[in-house]
Amino acid sequence: MKKAVNSFHLEVQFVSDGHKAKHLYGRDCSIQRRSQKLIEEGPITIAPKKIQEEMYQAAVLLAETMCYKGVGTAEFLYNPQDNTYTFLEINPRLQVEHIITELLLTLNLPAIQMAIYEGRLLSEIPSLTVIEPPQNIHIMSTRINAENPYNGFQPSCGKIE
Repeated sequence: MKKAVNSFHLEVQFVSDGHKAKHLYGRDCSIQRRSQKLIEEGPITIAPKKIQEEMYQAAVLLAETMCYKGVGTAEFLYNPQDNTYTFLEINPRLQVEHIITELLLTLNLPAIQMAIYEGRLLSEIPSLTVIEPPQNIHIMSTRINAENPYNGFQPSCGKIE
């Protein structure tokens, strides 16, 4: 019998001006229910720095290869048993979890996105000139989903009392 693999859903936030891209480190979005993220946290702590750096560079390479313009997220599935990761998808938008990145790096991602759409290069956006890795900080965000326990815990708009 094969042992179940406990993988982690890791995301890399990036920005790109259509020519150059820059990663904005990552988030762990592994705690999910019904494919809905319930807890997002950053920075990533489950994967070794070497693996994190590889994922960051992969996100940058993907964005530059596609001539991507704007803010995006590259998602990966990380397996700590054999220290491997697999690319899942790119979300070509500002995701709800972007607040984790903003708080970790003290950035305003909607403002950066607007500057890129106005035609500014990354090198022309002051808040992106020097991005330091998050130090001595950990941010968590949670989402509350209402479910009906009398209907198999199906999603419900129910009342909070």
